[in-house]
Amino acid sequence: QLFAGLGPLAKAEPGARTRFLALARPVMVPRGAQVFAAGDSFGGLYGVVSGGIGVEGVTRHLGPRLGHVYRAGSWFGEGPAMSGGPRKLGHRALEDSQLVLVPL
Repeated sequence: QLFAGLGPLAKAEPGARTRFLALARPVMVPRGAQVFAAGDSFGGLYGVVSGGIGVEGVTRHLGPRLGHVYRAGSWFGEGPAMSGGPRKLGHRALEDSQLVLVPL
């Protein structure tokens, strides 16, 4: 129900949204744990059910820096699906977080 009113799935046809979410599986991520790192291969899309997921960017000159926080209803991890390459950003749980993963 959460994703029916928020984010990109809110605009999807109800049947398509239901089929997409039927592929989702729950993932619990404890505070401080990494969801995935820059350079990891694409494993799917993540939706935030509760908690907070921080986006970490890294450059040649600076270590990881927090750039954004995803909250309930947000989706992340779609970049590699669009580019066909590895993940460019890392994502880490800023607090205990419940996610859904829609695998490849």
